[in-house]
Amino acid sequence: MSDKQTNTPAKRTLCMVAIFAVAMFSGLQLTAQSTAPSVRTFVGQFYSWYAPQALRDRAEPTWHIALKEKGREFAAPLARLLRADWAAQDKCEDLVGLDFDPFLNSQDPAQHYEVGEITHEGSIYKATIYSVQTGQRGSKPDVIAEVERSDGRWTFIDFQYPDGGDLVTILKTPKLPCSSPRPVRK
Repeated sequence: MSDKQTNTPAKRTLCMVAIFAVAMFSGLQLTAQSTAPSVRTFVGQFYSWYAPQALRDRAEPTWHIALKEKGREFAAPLARLLRADWAAQDKCEDLVGLDFDPFLNSQDPAQHYEVGEITHEGSIYKATIYSVQTGQRGSKPDVIAEVERSDGRWTFIDFQYPDGGDLVTILKTPKLPCSSPRPVRK
């Protein structure tokens, strides 16, 4: 066979497609690997700020403080659901909403939290969050924070709980009826 027969236009096209596919796959791998440190920084900074807030003794839930002071760090759909839960609870003496800290998956915060593994599925990145007590990291994650890049910045879109469930699903579940409405403030 001569060189002219083996170097057909179809073979050249197939070769170019293969080279392009390898280049695209390598670019995707590089992008995911270079994005993980950015995710780690975003999530780590939030938890470094949030954990000390959660340890303070206050009547108001810490996640309310986070919505007030760090509201831009939550995707709009998640922020709306959290505010709806907050509003429902404000109208009722009974507990009708969240009865735990949704960002720590706990009622009793640890001294410190650290970011563990970062994984991704498409545009969604998941950061495992571990509690740290007396210098010892927990053996399993307490919560898995889901983040996504939106308008050039990272935002939390959901929080998964290792024993099952996630915050968005919990917030979308119908609230308990209020049997003791809170008096209207004037």
